[in-house]
Amino acid sequence: MYAEPEPSSSILERIPAGTMGIQGTGKPENSGDTTWVPVAYRGLEGWVHEEFIAVQQGSIPLSLNRLSNRILYLIKDKRFQELSAFIHPRDCLRFSPYPYLKPENLVVCPQEFNDFVTDTTQHRWGQFDGSGKPIDLTFEAYYRQFIYDQDYTKAKTVGFNQEVSSGNSPNNIPEIYPGAVFIEYHFPEIDPQYGGLDWRSLRLVFKEIEGKWYLLAVVHGEWTI
Repeated sequence: MYAEPEPSSSILERIPAGTMGIQGTGKPENSGDTTWVPVAYRGLEGWVHEEFIAVQQGSIPLSLNRLSNRILYLIKDKRFQELSAFIHPRDCLRFSPYPYLKPENLVVCPQEFNDFVTDTTQHRWGQFDGSGKPIDLTFEAYYRQFIYDQDYTKAKTVGFNQEVSSGNSPNNIPEIYPGAVFIEYHFPEIDPQYGGLDWRSLRLVFKEIEGKWYLLAVVHGEWTI
C-alpha cells in the first residue's frame, strides 16, 4: 500500500495475500496505464494497484481463504506434486469444464494425481456445451482451456461461498457436496466488445475433515448456451 497513487511513493504497509475486508475509501485514479484504488487497512489509508485487489462478496474463515489462495498459486505455477497433498482423501478431486457438475466429470484421487497430470493420454472430461461433442483432451490441453485460461490470481471479483458469475447454468455444488464451501474467482468480462458474454470463472470447492480443509473440485465457468 503506497502513500500516493504512484510506485515511486513511500510504502505505508504490505498487505498479505488473501487478506479480506479491505475497505475502499474513494474513487480510483489512473496514472499512465495503471489504475490505483484508495483503501484503508489497519488504520492507515493509502493506494493499491487495482491488479492486486478484488471485489469481495460473501465471507469465509480467513484460514480457508489463505489456503485457497495458496492452492490457486499452486495451480497457476503447475506445482501439482504439492497440490496433491490438499486433495480430499476420500472423495478425491473432480474436474468440471462448466459450472453444473455432472456424473461424467472426471475424478482423480490423490495417489493417482502426480502420474495423471504428466500423462499425455487423452481423457474424456465431459461434453462441449452447445455441440454436445465429447471433450477429449490431454490434461495439459484441458488445463489451458478449462482450468487456467485466465490469470485467476488477479480476478476482479472473489465470491466466498457465494455465486458471482452470470451464466445460465445452475450451481449444484451444494447438492453434490453438502456442507462444502466454494470460492469463485471471477472476471466479469475479458474484452469489452463482447459486453460481458466472455466472462470467466474458476471455482475451488473445499470440505473440512477433522479441522482440515481439502480440495474437492476445480470447476471452470464461462457463458454457455
